[in-house]
Amino acid sequence: MFMDGELWSPISEICDLLKNLSRMFSSMGVFKSIIVFGSAARPGDFIPKVSDIDVLIVTDLKPIIKYDELIFKDYRISLVFTSRDELEEMFEIGDPLSFMLRYSIAVVDDGTYQSITKLKPRITEHTRRILRRSIFVALSLAIEKYFHKIYVESISHLHHSIRHLVRYTACLNGDSNKFPISNNEVYNYSREPTRSLFKILTDTRRRKVDEEEVYILIDKVIESISYELNLKPTFLKDLKTIIKGSIEEI
Repeated sequence: MFMDGELWSPISEICDLLKNLSRMFSSMGVFKSIIVFGSAARPGDFIPKVSDIDVLIVTDLKPIIKYDELIFKDYRISLVFTSRDELEEMFEIGDPLSFMLRYSIAVVDDGTYQSITKLKPRITEHTRRILRRSIFVALSLAIEKYFHKIYVESISHLHHSIRHLVRYTACLNGDSNKFPISNNEVYNYSREPTRSLFKILTDTRRRKVDEEEVYILIDKVIESISYELNLKPTFLKDLKTIIKGSIEEI
């Protein structure tokens, strides 16, 4: 876990903004902790202008909203609000977020977050259910961005889909100590051909891509998911045919 003295860019650039969030969301109660997690807390995984900055805010009361989003310079900041009791429950039921907090930066903490993270999350049916669902949510978002010609974001969602897939398969073994978080951990835990595909997606996120390349990678991700989960694949060309047919019928 990274603490205040180890802030790095871009976190250092938004540090003052994060510390003043309580003024922006004064109706949410007292902010006990403001925690940066996700790729922004893992310098080797973070890609400027591509990766979001995920922020967990622990309040003294049950928050009236759970999620919000801010745009600051070139960064999209995704806010997650939770109370101390709710955060403790996440650790108890094995919510994937409790595992993600293994890598985190405490921007503000009155001791609440430090005490909670001493708890050890465990893999449960809830963990597996959320991760399996996340595989397909990320894939659907990738396909949506592809059709909207937002190819960089499509690749990011494909990357997330495979990452969720590897974490899900890791959960099937039930060993919480081997739950992969960082890109290196996901890569090392995965098996071929998923491992090679994950490496390609990790590298591709860092450069411009065209429609044809994204098209190919979507089908490769669909193929990998189908292989790992023993499903019958429906490839992008099939979806295009279905969509085109529906439009013509209308």
